[in-house]
This record gives sequence, C-alpha cells and structure tokens, in this order.
Amino acid sequence: MSTEKMREEFEAWVEANFGLSVRRNPAGAYQSFGVYAAWEAWQASRAAWTCPYQTGHQLPVKLMLLPSA
Repeated sequence: MSTEKMREEFEAWVEANFGLSVRRNPAGAYQSFGVYAAWEAWQASRAAWTCPYQTGHQLPVKLMLLPSA
C-alpha cells in the first residue's frame, strides 16, 4: 500500500473517531503532536503486520446458494 493511501485511511479514521484536525504544516508534518504520534504508530502497526498465510495459500470458500425467486 502506498504511503498516500495509508495516510488517507489514517486521516479518515482520525476524523471519524476523534474529530481531530489532520491539518499539516508546509513541510507536510501534522500540526497536532497527538495526530503526529498516532500517525507514527499507525505506520509502525502496518509495517509490523504480517500475513498469517503463505504466498499462494488459498482460503477456504463456502458458496451459499440463494433460493431463486
């Protein structure tokens, strides 16, 4: 995932859940230290996440047939 896509998701989450401003200064850093710290944690959490499945592993899929009308 690109940094910009990750930032978009983060900013939407911050605004929706906390109502904090995600305004940035001209250098691109968040003006709020709290938002900056949350952004750093957000990035670290994404970098640390690993997929529990090996490459090429297929997840089990169960099909449900709906009755025809």
